[in-house]
Amino acid sequence: NNGTRSILSLDSKDSSGNAVTLRMHTLGDGPRAELFTLTNHDLAFSTNNAAPQMTLKTTGNLELGTGSFPVTPNTNGDDLVIFGTGSHGISILSGTSNDGNIFFGDSGGNVRGKLAYSHLGDYMTTTSAGAYNILAGGDIVLDTGDSSAMRIKSSALVVNNAANNENMITAVQDG
Repeated sequence: NNGTRSILSLDSKDSSGNAVTLRMHTLGDGPRAELFTLTNHDLAFSTNNAAPQMTLKTTGNLELGTGSFPVTPNTNGDDLVIFGTGSHGISILSGTSNDGNIFFGDSGGNVRGKLAYSHLGDYMTTTSAGAYNILAGGDIVLDTGDSSAMRIKSSALVVNNAANNENMITAVQDG
């Protein structure tokens, strides 16, 4: 039948004797299915009968990893927390001629700031009101946005006017 709903409900109790209800249902009149706790409990996912490896908190925050936090996450950065006892990180894998990006946005726009790595050019860029690039060799290029740039090299400081393709100032390290 079109528009029918299906509900699977599992009822249990937590260690304090409080009711815990896990519900899965489909919305016959909506675009999705849902899996949720009907009671005020976190929703955890695990594999191989192990400790939870991913937990959706009642606050809406998502925790990835096993064990308990060694420290409390900063409240300004706890929406996604990855933790464990060894080395951990986040990987952004993109094509060899493409960029890997992290975007920062607000009500004024969805790209107010950006951290990007160019695989093709082999450099990292941060963008806000201005930009700077960290090149593969360690050089730092500051772009002022008006066709001028300053390049900090391991052995020299170069201020360049790109419009005339000329170096305006070059300072070379002694020795």
